[in-house]
Amino acid sequence: MKGIITTQEIRLAHPGMCDCATDLYYTRFANRLFDSLRGFVGKDLPDKNFTHVLARKLTSYFEDIVADMGVWHSFSDLCMKLYGYPVPMYHADKEYYPDEPSLDAVRYLVWDVANELFPDRIFETDRLLQEMGLEAYHQLSDAFEQAPINEDAKKVMDDMLHYAAGGFNELRNVLDWVLAGCYITSGTWLNKLLAEKAREINSVSFFDGMSPSMKQYFAVTNIKFYDRVGPLALKSYEWLRSLAQTVGHQELATLLEQVKVLKMDTYKYTPDDGESLTLENTHGQTIKVSRKELNLDPEVVKQHNGCVAGFVFYKDEWRLNGLVVPLQQSDEDFEEAKRSQADIPLPGTEIMTAKMLLEQTGNRRILYFKDVDEMKTFLQEKLNYPGSIFEGSPLANMKLPCMFIDTVDETNPQFFAQNLEQYIKDPDNPYYDAKKAKEDAVNILWNADSATSNMVNYLIDHEMLPDAEQHYAFSQHSTHQQRLADMNFYMRYNRRSRY
Repeated sequence: MKGIITTQEIRLAHPGMCDCATDLYYTRFANRLFDSLRGFVGKDLPDKNFTHVLARKLTSYFEDIVADMGVWHSFSDLCMKLYGYPVPMYHADKEYYPDEPSLDAVRYLVWDVANELFPDRIFETDRLLQEMGLEAYHQLSDAFEQAPINEDAKKVMDDMLHYAAGGFNELRNVLDWVLAGCYITSGTWLNKLLAEKAREINSVSFFDGMSPSMKQYFAVTNIKFYDRVGPLALKSYEWLRSLAQTVGHQELATLLEQVKVLKMDTYKYTPDDGESLTLENTHGQTIKVSRKELNLDPEVVKQHNGCVAGFVFYKDEWRLNGLVVPLQQSDEDFEEAKRSQADIPLPGTEIMTAKMLLEQTGNRRILYFKDVDEMKTFLQEKLNYPGSIFEGSPLANMKLPCMFIDTVDETNPQFFAQNLEQYIKDPDNPYYDAKKAKEDAVNILWNADSATSNMVNYLIDHEMLPDAEQHYAFSQHSTHQQRLADMNFYMRYNRRSRY
C-alpha cells in the first residue's frame, strides 16, 4: 500500500491545501480503502485509476463529516431544497444524518466517480458498483467513532470563509478552491471546460494579441462567475453561498446573495476628471465604476470613450472581473452594437414573446410537424414568418421537427428541435415511437444540443418522458417523484455549464 495515495493528494481537498495533524491517519485510511476496493477491479473495470480517485474522494467525504466541515452537509441541504431528497440518485437510507456515514451518500460518490470516468456505466444494474459502495460504507462506518477530528482543516475553512467576505479579490481566491479543490465541485470537468474556453478565445480576433497566460487568466476569471459548475450546475459563488449558510457564515452568505454579474460587453463613457466613470453597456444598463478599479492611466481614459470589460457587483460596488480593453468608438458604432443585441428590438419592431406565440398556437407549448414543409407552412401562415428565414438556416434541413414555446427565456421564447418527437409521449404528438423511446429517450437528458434545459424540464414536469424515467439509469426501487427529481439532477450533472 505504501505510496499508492500520498499525503499531498489528501491535502488537495483541504481548504488552502493546508497541512493538518491528522494527515497521516487519513492517508493511511485512504490507502486501506484503496487496497480493499481494488480487489473489485477486474475485466469489467480495467482502469485502476478509478479506485484511486474513488478512495481519495471517499476519504475527503469521511474527513469532512467527521470534522463537520460542512461540505457534504451543504450539498445535501441543496439537494433537499431543490428536490426534497437529501441524496440524488439513491434513496434507500431508512435514517439519514448528513454528518454521519450514509450508504446513500457513499453509493452516490461511487456513482459520481464512475460517471465521470466511465460515462456509459449505469448504476442501477451494475452489481460491481453496488458491492464497492457497500464495502466502502462498512469501512467508513467501522472507523467513524474512532477517527480523529481534523480541527486544523476546520479552522482553515472558517478562516477562508471570513477571508472571502473581506473583498472581491479575496472572494476570487477562495473560488479557486471551489473549482479545483473542493471534493464535491472539482473534477476532470474543469480541464475540459478550460479547453473549451481556450478554443472559444482563439476563435475571436479580439484576443489575438493576448499571451497564453493572459488568455488562461481571462478564462478562469470568467468561469468563476459566469459558468455553472459541479454536480448541481450552480455558479461557483452560489455553491460557496450555500456552504457559508450551512456552517453559519451568514455575513458571507448575505454578500454572495447580493452578487450581480455583467458578462463581457462593450461600454461607453464620457471622459471627465471624477473619481468614477459612468459606463453604459450595449444592453442599456448603466453602472458607476471607480477609476482605481479600472486601473487605467488617466491619459488613456481621456484618449478613449469606451471599453470592453466584464463586471461583478460585490460588497456594494462594481468590480472589474478579469481584463479591460480601452476603446474609441463613435456614437453610431455604439448604437449599432446595441441594435445587434438579441434582447433589444430594432426601431419599429418588437420581440416575439411567449405570450404572443401562445395566442397563435391555442396555448399549446409544443407543436409537432411531420417535416420541414409542414413547419414552414405553419410559421408563414400562423406567425407571419417570411419565407427568406429558411434560406441558409439549419431549420431548412430538420428531420421530424418540433417547436417548443419557452415561457422562461424572455430573449429566445422559441426553440426548434429535431428527432425528439419519437421520445415525447404526448396525446398531441402523433410521432411518438415507444420502441425507439425505450432505447434512446434518456439521451435527451444529458445532450444539451438536442433540447434546452427549459424544454426538457417542461417534459419532465408534465411526465412526457416516461421511457427516460423507466430507463435503467434510474433506480426503479425509487418512487415516481424521486425518479423525476433524479432526472433533473442527471441533467444538471451532465450539462453543467450548459444547464
